[in-house]
Amino acid sequence: MAQSIAMRELKRSKATVASPQASTAPPSPRAILLEAVVPPRPKPQAPQASYRNGPLGSLVVALFLLGALYGMQALVRRAAGEWLAGQGSLDRLELATRVIPDNPFAWTSLGLAQEDGLDALQRAAELQPNDGAAWVRVSLELEERGDVAGAEAAALRAVEVDPGFDSLWTLANFCLRQGREEEFWRYTRQAVRAQPDRTAVAATLWWRLLDDPARIMALAALEEPAVLRRYLDYLIQQRKIEALPEAWEKFEPAIRKNDLPMAGELLEVLLAGEKVDLALEVWNALAQREIIDLAPISLADDGLLTGGDFAHRVSGVGFDWRVDPAPGVYRLQRRLDASTHSFEIRLSGGQEEYSLLLSQIVPTPPSQTYLFHFEYATVQLPFLTGLRWTVRDHRSGRILAQSGPVEAAEDYWNRQEFEFETPPDTRLVRIELSYQREPNTERYRGRFVIRSAGLVRVSPATGAGKP
Repeated sequence: MAQSIAMRELKRSKATVASPQASTAPPSPRAILLEAVVPPRPKPQAPQASYRNGPLGSLVVALFLLGALYGMQALVRRAAGEWLAGQGSLDRLELATRVIPDNPFAWTSLGLAQEDGLDALQRAAELQPNDGAAWVRVSLELEERGDVAGAEAAALRAVEVDPGFDSLWTLANFCLRQGREEEFWRYTRQAVRAQPDRTAVAATLWWRLLDDPARIMALAALEEPAVLRRYLDYLIQQRKIEALPEAWEKFEPAIRKNDLPMAGELLEVLLAGEKVDLALEVWNALAQREIIDLAPISLADDGLLTGGDFAHRVSGVGFDWRVDPAPGVYRLQRRLDASTHSFEIRLSGGQEEYSLLLSQIVPTPPSQTYLFHFEYATVQLPFLTGLRWTVRDHRSGRILAQSGPVEAAEDYWNRQEFEFETPPDTRLVRIELSYQREPNTERYRGRFVIRSAGLVRVSPATGAGKP
């Protein structure tokens, strides 16, 4: 044991002696070369105190805080001013113009609220010199004060910076009030051309001034399709039937597919007023331009009933078939084969006691005899179906003729027909298919399918119907 301890002490003393020899050994050439090429990375130094800790740094921080406070104050001030401007009371509006003196909205609101708000309105216009509406307000206020020259100058300035409808319409009305009618019509023409969708506004004044369709068309120089479209729509909505022929004649060459809704309304007005010739002119224009998928109508021919083959979807427009709302009744069109189409009416059993199922307004020369015929089949309907055709005078609603009850035709096609005469004063008839619950019966449930319908003139001499 003592020998082992002695041996360990001897090894330790040898290691202690060898260590200084190793530390004094010269560096290798590779180490020298690496030290020359890649110098040792300097030890990071602690950050030195900058100007932030000195007088200059304090000044910068102070200036930053002052700027932030000023910006926040400006935001708060503007928000408060805008809130005051939106309150409407005169004292708050006056306070708003002091809080945000460069805000044109505040000045405009104040000018409109004051009994004499010219100064405020002028200030608002100066703050937004390219806003036509601001100069319009100034013009109206100056004219109210009797300053005609100033009002005209402001109106002209409005047109200069914003040649839109409002500016031109203000100038046109100013000229009208001054008795300068030629200038009124010149500026009103420019106004509707600048914004065609405001034509109705101008047309209302035109009719108040003249009530003369021909003079209005001439003085307003209505030529552009966009303006004519809006003017025609105005006449339709106001039911000014006497002005429709000339307006339609001007507009008709420019009509297009997206004008169909307006054309449909035009036809309704004309049919309600028994203006058959113009209604036929509108209908035939729509057909010839393929805006509708139906044929033109000629009173000299037998093709007075339209869509009798049901090949085109029922539209309810003009002389086409119409489908009125009927609770518990469902209607659809189907192709039966390559050349045959049909219109199907489904009675659910929940229909009302009386339901109008299908109708069409037909132009018919007066004092004539006509034969109406149709082909149909039924599915699950009793022998007396409750269905019947009726012909009425369109204007008065007077019944001119009725078919017999439509009988069931299960699994085969049946044909029925009946005649009627048009009185001397009748130019339009309405042909209707209706359901009426028979006495002592339940509401039927089943289907009625019609595949063709037609109307032909009957020869007065023989009374024979054309095939």
